[in-house]
Amino acid sequence: MNNLTLTSITWTLLGCLLIPSLSSCARDTKETSRDAEIYLIPEGYVGSFYILFNIPQGEPQEYEADARVYEIPEDGMLMMQSDPNEGWIQSNKIDFFFVAPDGTRTRITERWTTSLKDTPENRMDEHVTVFGGGIGVFEPIRHCQITETNFYVGTKAQALDGQGFFDLFSERGVEQIPDEIFLEACTK
Repeated sequence: MNNLTLTSITWTLLGCLLIPSLSSCARDTKETSRDAEIYLIPEGYVGSFYILFNIPQGEPQEYEADARVYEIPEDGMLMMQSDPNEGWIQSNKIDFFFVAPDGTRTRITERWTTSLKDTPENRMDEHVTVFGGGIGVFEPIRHCQITETNFYVGTKAQALDGQGFFDLFSERGVEQIPDEIFLEACTK
């Protein structure tokens, strides 16, 4: 074995030992600093929903106890004035609810965060499920980076059929938002 190969192996082993330690330290710090989250979704809503952050004309951040509350509008596009709630979070600190017109909440207990296969079992599953999550950054036509998070809510069959799905860059997504809102967000 030559010295270059031995050096590569040594650095690879060091990286494998050191990186998990650093990431677990970072995870512990972020876990304690990230707020719990409550998502309030209109009763019967099926489809995609998005939250855009740091939008000056967006909604102010609401809280219930120590949890951030995101009240999803009927069109599925929520703009928030607040920064995103970044970092690692335990799944028991995230709650999703359908909200009836009278304010009654029904918890959505099913979550799916991996790929969904089109199987007879998945198509027959009647449970309403929340799919996806995570925070990303996109650069729309308005030449400005915007932080967002997105989910899909519905049964597995509805998700497989794309019922209510819309892309962030569609007419139902950011194309419906006036340019001046993005310009103000970009100059913030």
